[in-house]
Amino acid sequence: MKPSRWALVGLLLPGIVVIAAIQLYPVLYTFWLSFRRTEAGTGRFLFVGLENFRRLLESSAFSESLVHTGIFLVGYVVLTMSVALGIALLLRERVRLTPLYITLLFLPWIISDVIAGIVWRLFVIPDYGQFSPFFANPTLFGEPNGISILTTTVRSPLHPDIPFPPAPALLYLIVAASWKILPFITL
Repeated sequence: MKPSRWALVGLLLPGIVVIAAIQLYPVLYTFWLSFRRTEAGTGRFLFVGLENFRRLLESSAFSESLVHTGIFLVGYVVLTMSVALGIALLLRERVRLTPLYITLLFLPWIISDVIAGIVWRLFVIPDYGQFSPFFANPTLFGEPNGISILTTTVRSPLHPDIPFPPAPALLYLIVAASWKILPFITL
C-alpha cells in the first residue's frame, strides 16, 4: 500500500514549519535591525537606511577583520585539505598498525570541543606552555610584531596583559581549527 503524496507532505509539514521559524525569524529580524539605530535608554528603533552599512565599510576594524578572516580561511583550507589528503593516502596502504593509526586519527573528533579548547589554551601559557617560545619571539617572521599586513597585536585568553604577535597567533588558531576537523576531512 503506497502512501499518498498529501500524507507525506502532512507528516513533513510540522517539522518544516518549526525549522523555518527557527531559521527564518532570526535572519529576517537581523535584516530588519540592520537598517535601524537603537536609542539608548528608550529601546526605540529609528530607521537610518544604509547609514549602518556606510559606517561599517568605512571602519578600519572591519577591513582588518576581513583581512584576518581571509588569511585564516586560506590557511585553514590549505592546511586541512593537504594534511587530510596525505593522511588518507597513508591510511589507504595496509601497514601493520593501521587500526591504531585510525584510532589516533579519530581522537580529535572524539574529544569534546571544551576539553580541546582548554588543552590548546594550555599550550600557549607564557611560563610553561609548549608553544610559548614560538609566541614570545616578536621577530619570528623577520619583522617586528609579525607579518606587516597584520599590524595589530593579539591578547592571550589566559594572560590579557601579554600581547602575542598576530602572525603566530593566527597560525596557532589555524592549526588548532584544522586539528579538530582533520578526522572528518580525512574520511
